[in-house]
Amino acid sequence: MNLSKINFPQANPPHLSFKKKNYFIVQRLILVTILLFVGPFFLGAEETLYKTSYVCYEDGDKERWRASTEIMPFEGEGEGVYRLIEEGQGYYSGFDGKISWVSEMIFKSNEKTIKPLKMKKKVFDEKGREIAVILQDFDYSAKKVKCIFDDLINNSKTEKEFRIRTDIINRLTLGLYVQKFLENGQKKKVVDLLSSEPALYRFVIKVVKSESIEVNGQTKEAYKLYLNPDVGLLGVFKALIPKAFVWHSSSPRYEWFKYTGLERGIDSPTIRIEVVD
Repeated sequence: MNLSKINFPQANPPHLSFKKKNYFIVQRLILVTILLFVGPFFLGAEETLYKTSYVCYEDGDKERWRASTEIMPFEGEGEGVYRLIEEGQGYYSGFDGKISWVSEMIFKSNEKTIKPLKMKKKVFDEKGREIAVILQDFDYSAKKVKCIFDDLINNSKTEKEFRIRTDIINRLTLGLYVQKFLENGQKKKVVDLLSSEPALYRFVIKVVKSESIEVNGQTKEAYKLYLNPDVGLLGVFKALIPKAFVWHSSSPRYEWFKYTGLERGIDSPTIRIEVVD
């Protein structure tokens, strides 16, 4: 499938100038931690269309941004392939002012896991001008993934390839991956997370405990999972990395409820993201 042929719904943007940051190594490790929250959806029967929305807060209940996700069957790529569309807007680390975005993710689902296939994301400023395009193309036969980050503000393009060594996911497929992880009775797993920088990070996903939490004024029984960067010889830096947690329903279908942790880098705000429907 040609990435250029993916058709996007048009966002009703907001936004401002793209802001580049030079991150130190610890900051780059943090980026993964903060990206590990999105996945506020679950996959039901093959022909089921699913929609949900979620809101990001900082400083308690101060709204930062909100987004919605829709999942539907995708024709032409074989059995068990789905299309995920995410649309969002608000204030997000790495950008000056209000932005909006539209992401499309094509992924494959089977009984054991989730595999991302293609991803395309467009980011807009507050006036609706396109300021960035991010592409990811996963080639499992060649065991590699090709990534492009096109910065339209600074007229620069970053292209990288990474080797697929183990299970690999991105921000949009994290929640679905954890759902499969729980469905299969797993308690701990090492995965590679692909970020939009682009960069590839290794993470440990681990079930911490079961507990009752409040989501949208309702008490939910949930699994609490710890998202732990696997930094190897750089393990000494773990103490500098704030903990990130996600909560999924503790009963089928193990849908995502909440995330707490950094939004982006070590200098980004600590946030809370919750499903709102």
